[in-house]
Amino acid sequence: MQSSWNRALSKMTQRLLAIILVIVASLGFSGGTWNTSNALTLIAYLPPGDAVTNPNALLRQALPLDNQAMLEVQEYVDNASMTLAASTPKSLKKSWGEVKRNTDKAISAFSQHRMDILSEVPADHRERATDLADTISQDLVALKDAADRQDAEAFTDLSVRAAVAMNQLEGALVSKFPFQVPLAYQSLPQLNGRATVVLETTQGPMTVVVDGYSAPVTAGNFVDLVQRGFYSDLPFTRAEESYVLQTGDGV
Repeated sequence: MQSSWNRALSKMTQRLLAIILVIVASLGFSGGTWNTSNALTLIAYLPPGDAVTNPNALLRQALPLDNQAMLEVQEYVDNASMTLAASTPKSLKKSWGEVKRNTDKAISAFSQHRMDILSEVPADHRERATDLADTISQDLVALKDAADRQDAEAFTDLSVRAAVAMNQLEGALVSKFPFQVPLAYQSLPQLNGRATVVLETTQGPMTVVVDGYSAPVTAGNFVDLVQRGFYSDLPFTRAEESYVLQTGDGV
């Protein structure tokens, strides 16, 4: 367990180092032993492919999940959504073929493996998981209908709805916390799972999903402060449109 944590930290360190080296190289630094070839060698640690920006997809991918059937369904739906999102007006007509194929594969895979997926859900979550499976089945059929009609707006809305249900079902499949927090941090608040926090602001509510699977101590500290009322009536100290909203300084 400890080694898994250390390996994860090591990978994060390598990726951050790669980013720093690329920035240094782009600024023209060439002294000592650092050069562009060093940066290009280390950048191999960066994950390939396009960045994932869909919040539900990010949450699903962060789950410590090893249910291959559910991951297969998720992949088909994500592929369909990304294909549509990447389409231009000129390529949209051609893209619908790929969207339909992935949607059909998602329906087929979920129908075939539904019972296997539900069998891995802990008994105390089985009823809720069954309801979620029904919702996913309905959403997938609705996605197929939207794809057949080539209704991009409806398909996008439905894919978001399906993603929420899949996210919840996959969360139910996680039976235990995947690793042990190092001994030095075990006395600190921890979130061994996820929590949902609603922030009530003067501009309306914001819902935050706190991911303890990815950062159990940081997430635990935040939830602990929420429960102790630290953020109540606390002003935002920084707000930049489409960039950042910052609070937390109680001084």
